[in-house]
Amino acid sequence: MERSAMEGIAERLAAMDSLYFPGGIRSPPLDASQRKAALFDLISRDAPIFLERYGGELTANELGVFDVLRSDYEVGWHVDRLRRSLVPTEADSRAKSATVRNRRRAYMERLIRGGEYFSEDSMREREPYLHHEYVGRFQDPVGRVSSRPGRSGRRLSCAGARRRCWLRRLEVSSRGWGWRGRIGLEVTKAGRRKRRRAKMMRSGEERNGMNVVLSSSKYCIRHYSGLL
Repeated sequence: MERSAMEGIAERLAAMDSLYFPGGIRSPPLDASQRKAALFDLISRDAPIFLERYGGELTANELGVFDVLRSDYEVGWHVDRLRRSLVPTEADSRAKSATVRNRRRAYMERLIRGGEYFSEDSMREREPYLHHEYVGRFQDPVGRVSSRPGRSGRRLSCAGARRRCWLRRLEVSSRGWGWRGRIGLEVTKAGRRKRRRAKMMRSGEERNGMNVVLSSSKYCIRHYSGLL
């Protein structure tokens, strides 16, 4: 490698304040000239370690400087990896997507082997409403666990109501009105039922009061008429 190219790379990286540097935590910290000397020494002494540690900060032209060292397997591997990250091909994108899916699948299988995350109690704890919709309502009510430890039935009912309201928001009515219209209609119907029950209760109380008055009047009339 040319000395001028290595000095240019070391000088540019040394001017970056956010660059990780092993001696940056000691007091007093290294200045730019000291960091440049340390980076130049690392490039000339151990290029694979330099690429592993600072390769993500290099440009495409700076990566080309390391092509003369491709006879070293580690240098060639790091250069190819860094170039793929700068200009990914379609095959690289597919491979990255497959790697992400495989990692997620491996993590899911590890959770399944653990036996706790996908247990019925854990699923009921995380999503009580979904657990009821897909599992709980098909179970025998006698053997079903009614509540979660430390949670009252009222709190679970409130949580389920909030989840149902949230699910209604996600739905779009095919008749032209959204979740707000349907919820407003349900609230209106509930208010009407409540007022109807209150009116019936008031009517019952008035009838009972009238019966008491009539009974008292009959008693007084009979008493003063000498019927009692």
